[in-house]
Amino acid sequence: MSFYDSSRDVYISVENGRTTLHARCLTPDGYYKDSSIDLDDHLGNGDGRFEQGGSNFTQSAQGVKLDFYNNDPLLTAELCRYGGRYDYATFHINRVISNENGVLTWVGTHSAWRYICMLMRFTELKQQLIWEWGERAWLSILEHG
Repeated sequence: MSFYDSSRDVYISVENGRTTLHARCLTPDGYYKDSSIDLDDHLGNGDGRFEQGGSNFTQSAQGVKLDFYNNDPLLTAELCRYGGRYDYATFHINRVISNENGVLTWVGTHSAWRYICMLMRFTELKQQLIWEWGERAWLSILEHG
């Protein structure tokens, strides 16, 4: 279960180069309990994008904040890319954090979903290569008849 549906007073704090998510989380006995999770333990900066499995994204971020879109909490920031340019990035934290008996817990994206994303990216790259090879072959045919 996503944490947001069973939590109140959700916010982030950025201190000492770390970003922490805070919430009052519903417990099985019906009470709300303060909980927090350090997002820098689970998220990195992959050339201007939030990267699961990385760490310390805050070290290369500006304007880190928590926004909401369609009742979905989004971590947003400007993340530094190689070369020094900053890009706006968002991350759906509700998809990777759960309320486990009143404790915010990183559950990550399901491994099958990560595998599907990886395959989709591979397919995109493969299609791009096929397009480029086809374009080169076509140009060669036009040049050499």
